[in-house]
Amino acid sequence: MADYYVRVRDYHWSHQNTVVQSPILDLNAPPPAPIVRPLEGIHRHEPRIIDNITDLRDDIQSDEYRAEAHGVFVLTDPRNPNRFPVWVPVQSYKCKAGEVYIVNLTSCEASSIAIAKICWVPGLEGPDGSLYTVIGCPRETLRATKVMVLVQKLGLPREAKLVVIDPTQLAEYGKIEDSRKKALFEIQTRFIRTRSNPPSCITLNVCRILTSPDRNNRGRLGFDEVLDEDPEVPWASHSDCSSQSSFSSSGDDDSPYVKPTYVSLVRGSNVSNLAINHTNKRNDEIRC
Repeated sequence: MADYYVRVRDYHWSHQNTVVQSPILDLNAPPPAPIVRPLEGIHRHEPRIIDNITDLRDDIQSDEYRAEAHGVFVLTDPRNPNRFPVWVPVQSYKCKAGEVYIVNLTSCEASSIAIAKICWVPGLEGPDGSLYTVIGCPRETLRATKVMVLVQKLGLPREAKLVVIDPTQLAEYGKIEDSRKKALFEIQTRFIRTRSNPPSCITLNVCRILTSPDRNNRGRLGFDEVLDEDPEVPWASHSDCSSQSSFSSSGDDDSPYVKPTYVSLVRGSNVSNLAINHTNKRNDEIRC
């Protein structure tokens, strides 16, 4: 099982009279930050910290199963391999620039943490190769409907950004199938763990081949096989081809939208322009 899966169970959340999933497996031992993710309703799959653990009722006949985390906290210290899966709750918390508020799904403890220390699990891929992790559901703002996502580039996981974009734009992006998702996650984790410099164009092209949809055709080696065959393969190098809040709500699903308080939150259009400039610059250098 990949690092980004967590064991959960289904519960009845009486406060909203809905079915939710949660990594809390013992309701008699309340954790510091009880977190649930609704499985139905308009805010389906949108994690939130609940105020009262007694609102969860264990009256649904279901076994434990695995659910996907938004990302995994990764330490760069090789002497401390501590890693844990995280969800980003939708509630509004004040974070410093470059930080995000998360819940450790192993201990159910909440804290602010650097976005760059988390390897985000990509679910969608944009036409420019950007990788997207959807955090919440579409929310009505004063001017438009937006959805909060984490966006990152292959080989540059420490430059991931929290953004809000038009959900119709996400609908046009390609869904990343599970085996490719695992390969992308492992590559991004390696760049975070080794604190690698921005990768060279050659390294990026190798990563794209290893994670391409047809990577298993024509006798190509998988990512795990490449690492096993040559564990000393250099992944870090300097390069000129690299570019360089959540939706607030109360505990209620029907609460009005409040302006996000994340300093790091930017508009999706800004990220798209940055990605386009990055792609054009890289293509020019490859042609050279």
